[in-house]
Amino acid sequence: MNLDIERKLSKALKQFSVNTLFNDVCPYFQDWITQEELSSEIRRLKHNIDTPSVVGVLINLLKENDITNAEVEDLLSTFLLLGTAYNSSRRTWTSYKLEGDCLQVKFEDEIKEDLKHILEENQLNATIAIKTVDCMQWIQVTERRLVKKRWKDYAPYYVACFIGEPYMFLSKRDVSDDFLKSLSEGFGYTGYKYSNLNGHDLESMFSHLRQKGAKRGIVRPISTLSNIKVTSSGKDFSQHENRRKFVSDIMGTSPPKISNYVVVAKNLPWKGRVQHPSLKTKTFDMKIEFQTEDTAEMLLDMAEHGCLKVPPPSYVVNLMSTGRNNIKLRVQNGNGATDTETQTDAG
Repeated sequence: MNLDIERKLSKALKQFSVNTLFNDVCPYFQDWITQEELSSEIRRLKHNIDTPSVVGVLINLLKENDITNAEVEDLLSTFLLLGTAYNSSRRTWTSYKLEGDCLQVKFEDEIKEDLKHILEENQLNATIAIKTVDCMQWIQVTERRLVKKRWKDYAPYYVACFIGEPYMFLSKRDVSDDFLKSLSEGFGYTGYKYSNLNGHDLESMFSHLRQKGAKRGIVRPISTLSNIKVTSSGKDFSQHENRRKFVSDIMGTSPPKISNYVVVAKNLPWKGRVQHPSLKTKTFDMKIEFQTEDTAEMLLDMAEHGCLKVPPPSYVVNLMSTGRNNIKLRVQNGNGATDTETQTDAG
């Protein structure tokens, strides 16, 4: 790693807190260093547990493990994008209302491929990076233009979009109409409209736009995720139309806010790559309970720790902004006699 690349990496990593460095950034370096090795080296050197110290130790360990300039450069755009996601209030955001009906939320790879295709169709050249953090999709756009017969890369700008919501926020004001239209189509919409709202706090801006839309009587259908997926283990019916309709019929158009979430499963078979023969005929019972006073925070935490799919189902996202109620569901599966019970406290 040469000195220039080292400085760029150090600057990118110093955007993060110590916890973020260990939990979210360090896994990107798992081919060269583990979290345990980093912690052990910090303890051995008796350094303070602060961002500059952790970054310094991390870079020294990477150099010892012969990470190359090309490998660091591949990761830099990711760290710049994550840095923007974790420190969004440091930028000024311009909001846009996405127009048209989008009935399907797209995953990262789908948005990236669609954007790449749309940009090529419009003869626009740009590098796209995308990450999902805290139920928001973050995009880094680096435009390239031909100047005096040479390609020139411009400073990247960033796009933030709350999953399943018809709004996008840009960190750059003077973006061309062609790029804005391409971005809106990449998210699955037909166009965009400037919302005349700028600021640093994305959540406050989003809340204001939602309230503004509600006062105008705008009713938007709930977004849904992809249809049936075929995997190596069979078909994934978790977002199947019948399941979505079942949840919609039970919960209505405004699902209740969950404060107590209980999952009870009975007679579950043991499954795994390595299985002892004696377990094939045995089953077990399981009960998991989640309790919270802040439903939105609970769902975000569950998503971040891999308990929910990212992006989560639309009815889960909708739970974050609705009132509290009493509801009890029981789903009976034919194979294995598995009961699933979801219960909410009275509001």
